[in-house]
Parts: sequence; C-alpha cells; structure tokens
Amino acid sequence: MGREENLFVIRRNGGSANDSDHYAAHGEMGGMKDAIGYSNMEDARIFLSREQAQAYIDRVLPEWARKEHHPAQIRHRDVALVMPRLSGLLYLRENGVEIPPELLEPNKNKLLIWRR
Repeated sequence: MGREENLFVIRRNGGSANDSDHYAAHGEMGGMKDAIGYSNMEDARIFLSREQAQAYIDRVLPEWARKEHHPAQIRHRDVALVMPRLSGLLYLRENGVEIPPELLEPNKNKLLIWRR
C-alpha cells in the first residue's frame, strides 16, 4: 500500500475550486450562532485524508451544516502557480515529509465570508 499523497479541504456543496466556498472556521458572527466562515482553497483548513475531513464534518461542524459540505481533494491543476501554500504542502506530502499541524490551520489573517 502506497503512502497517502493527497490533501483535502471541506467544500460547500455546489462550490468550486475557484470560489470562496471552502471551510475555514465556524462560530458566532454578527449575533448568529454556528455561522460558518468560508475562504478560498488557499486559506481554508487542510486535512491529510478524505476520512479525516469527513470525520471533521460529522463531529465538529454544526448539525445544520453537515449535509451541506463534503471533502474535496486538492489537485495540482487547481493550485499550480496560483496557490503557493498548497503547492508547497502537496510537494511535502508527495515526498513523505510529515506536515506540522499548524500548517494545516486556516489563514487567520484573511477576511472570511460568513454564512448560515
């Protein structure tokens, strides 16, 4: 069995790789509990496997949001040249380098789009 070389994000159903439809955070925003903050793929929370992303959806996302999201694989064609953070993480993953958990966290310095 080969080593895992893929990375995943959580994408809102109906979203695309080029949209700001990737899960970054959730919590209270503007008085609304359990709102979800979305960003582009480059600044979203990253997962090391499809199973890890699905488990996060099942256990951490607000109940109302679980059916609205799915794990999405990060592909080189989606990130090459335009998303250096993800290209670098894919390179590390493909070469068997362990990725520190803090590099998988969403970018805290980006403005998120909040929805409920």
